Amino acid sequence: MRKFYFGTFLLFFIGAILVYGNSLHSPFIWDDPYLITDNHYVKSFSYISEIFKHHLYYSTAGLSNFYRPLQSL
Repeated sequence: MRKFYFGTFLLFFIGAILVYGNSLHSPFIWDDPYLITDNHYVKSFSYISEIFKHHLYYSTAGLSNFYRPLQSL
């Protein structure tokens, strides 16, 4: 039974690599620099309390009125 689960997991893992593997070397687009590369809140655990106090792009140069703390967390 363990071999079946391992084989199923391996099949899904290889399928995911084949489908999404070519996107790993692609650049960030649209709002990704604001949400990931320029966002100081996602780079350190010391900002966890700040995530719940401000809007989505607060730590970057972007402007937003979205309050989405779980997305940053």
